[in-house]
Amino acid sequence: MKSLGRIGALVLAFVGLSACGARALVDDLTGAAGTGAGGTGSGGAAGTSGTVADAGPVIDAGPGPCSTTNAPPGPFALLSAGNEGSCGVRTDGTLACWGEAYWYTLPDPFPGTYTHVSRLGGVCAVQTSGALVCWADPASRLTPVPTGAFAEVAIGESAACARRRDGTVACWGMGANVPAGYTFESLTGGAYFFCGLETGAHEAVCWEPRYQGEGTQIMTGPFVAVDTGRFFACGLRTDGSVSCWSASIPPGISDSNTSGMLSPPPGPFVELSVGEFHACGRRADGQLDCWGSNSYGQSAPPPGVRFTQVSAGSNHTCGILPDGSAVCWGGSCNP
Repeated sequence: MKSLGRIGALVLAFVGLSACGARALVDDLTGAAGTGAGGTGSGGAAGTSGTVADAGPVIDAGPGPCSTTNAPPGPFALLSAGNEGSCGVRTDGTLACWGEAYWYTLPDPFPGTYTHVSRLGGVCAVQTSGALVCWADPASRLTPVPTGAFAEVAIGESAACARRRDGTVACWGMGANVPAGYTFESLTGGAYFFCGLETGAHEAVCWEPRYQGEGTQIMTGPFVAVDTGRFFACGLRTDGSVSCWSASIPPGISDSNTSGMLSPPPGPFVELSVGEFHACGRRADGQLDCWGSNSYGQSAPPPGVRFTQVSAGSNHTCGILPDGSAVCWGGSCNP
């Protein structure tokens, strides 16, 4: 799950949370175009990869049988895939969401303009003014939101965190806390824990795994980006390679669900997005490689298509095509 920054310069600078959503982006180091936001996912087999079509993408992104994968018209600047739905910020700043929204209601249309969005079970977004707004089940304690000027937000199951423009982080909800003494260049959230790319040493600082009461984890960098899913996080290193690690795996989660999640393919990658039990990386040529679970087809991107951003959700994945349109695959209604 991961989070992104402002459209324009900030879209190119930030990593995409999502809670089980958002992204990791290093295009500024490679010269590749695009943005990214991560998500969270679920599943159980090995992933596959798409290839790049010389003539550009040829894909039907129109209505299908699954609302989770029916993206509305773009063009989009960034996406965040969540549990049973996704959201995207268009290039004009308008916000669109699709899929299922259980126990809460999303406005249609969304008022105002936005620079960042994070989706898991609920939705949190940063308005152009820097103000936060969330739509979620009242029992999740994700409202009311903190005040201030924020750059990005990451939503979890029962907590959320947002990064201010000065790099400090505010968290709210059930049991939310922030490690003291850090500022962050980017922020991402999974269902039960959050990670930030620390300013300076560029270590991945992760906190509040929900299970077993673990404290702050510090993963040695340097990383250029980090993204979290439901129970896992991955970091993108300066050479484009990926390292993945787990939070505490709760009881009842079988080894088959986690198989392959900690074994990413060789890089180099320019972007990274982690789902519940799968993750996807984007290469400089737009090709995607996904690993981990593929039980719903979430790790099987459409062949012959190149992408400018990828976001891994719970059991689906979405990407932005070069023309700004969004395409999603997988989904629990499309096993």
